[in-house]
Amino acid sequence: MRSKHVWIVTVGMLLLVTCSASHLLAADDVPELSVEKVEVTAYDRLIVDKDDTAFDVLETLALENKIFLRVDMYISPKWTETAKKAEVNSKEIVLVGEDESSLEMAGYFKYTVFYQGRTNFSVYRPNTWDKEEFPPFRYNAVFIVPADSTTFTFQLGSDASAPIEVPAVQSPPPDPRMSFTTTLEKMTFSDELVSETNIGGEKRSISLVPGSAKFLEIGLNVMPHATNAQDQRAFFVNTQWFGLMYDGGYYASVVGVKSSDGTVSKIKSYTMRMKDDAWSPEEMTVCFAVPEGIRDFTLTYLKTPIIEGTMSEDGSFDFITVLPPDPDQLAEEVPPELIKKVQTLLTLIGYDAGVADGKMGMKTITAIKAFQKDENLAVDGKLTRDVLEALKEKL
Repeated sequence: MRSKHVWIVTVGMLLLVTCSASHLLAADDVPELSVEKVEVTAYDRLIVDKDDTAFDVLETLALENKIFLRVDMYISPKWTETAKKAEVNSKEIVLVGEDESSLEMAGYFKYTVFYQGRTNFSVYRPNTWDKEEFPPFRYNAVFIVPADSTTFTFQLGSDASAPIEVPAVQSPPPDPRMSFTTTLEKMTFSDELVSETNIGGEKRSISLVPGSAKFLEIGLNVMPHATNAQDQRAFFVNTQWFGLMYDGGYYASVVGVKSSDGTVSKIKSYTMRMKDDAWSPEEMTVCFAVPEGIRDFTLTYLKTPIIEGTMSEDGSFDFITVLPPDPDQLAEEVPPELIKKVQTLLTLIGYDAGVADGKMGMKTITAIKAFQKDENLAVDGKLTRDVLEALKEKL
């Protein structure tokens, strides 16, 4: 049985790449590059951004008789006084098969999501380049190869190549929607928000007024469970990937993120890093412009529900955490007829499980979680024996 460990190809002698203008696109002299090492990983499926528009449509991609070969390159530029920027040209990254055929990269990873297409990668000279050594920068390329592939030659431009062997296939990187848990800490309405802007070289405060709506400030506590960044010890959150659905289908995008000093930034991201092999939560407040009288709401991340709740007239709220269905979890065999009965019963007693179709979809999992919470059961969305016993008592 194939091992699931990442197979690492270390280039014994550093591959010195004398890069021409076609390799690097820089205004000044181009630095000499050396490839420190190459890591190769094989996947049988990937989470893919289907329409390549800021993670709007995510799905699992698998191809018959094909695997995805990820090649990570660790590249060190040799900086000089005149060499200030290096850029890897994605068109010159290829795999050469045993039959001498060439494969261009099919895409690359960004925050554990596979983007189809090519992109150049640039790095700028550090300010203290002549006083200290810096770790090599990392660039990844994904190739689609036959499932029975064994060896290739990795080639960067025309001056550097190295043989690589296809490693054992392993599970894909974690779905970014399932890499963290979000807790809702507060929900408050406000008539205006204060933002800082630079006018004439000076910072000035301006008021943001939502017109006929009001600003809804939602305080969140975000706890990562897995990495999603290139350095493998960090978790990246872009607040623009949050959204709010309310009152049966209306959708609002994030209009700003409120900082601890009370000001609002339109675009803000957080990079959370592990310390002593452990994560710490991050507090953030995302703001939306919505009608004041909203009741039912769903907070989304990458267009996927993560929190569902209701807000009362007195401003109090109740919510449950919703996780996207884990494909491995849903693979567990549960008879469709049993699921249909559970869906029907949950809906009858006030938990909207959706259409009784015998499938463990998102709405059914959410209904089970709400029922588990009310019955003081473990809230995991699974159709367990405890859930069935508690439902029988409702008959």
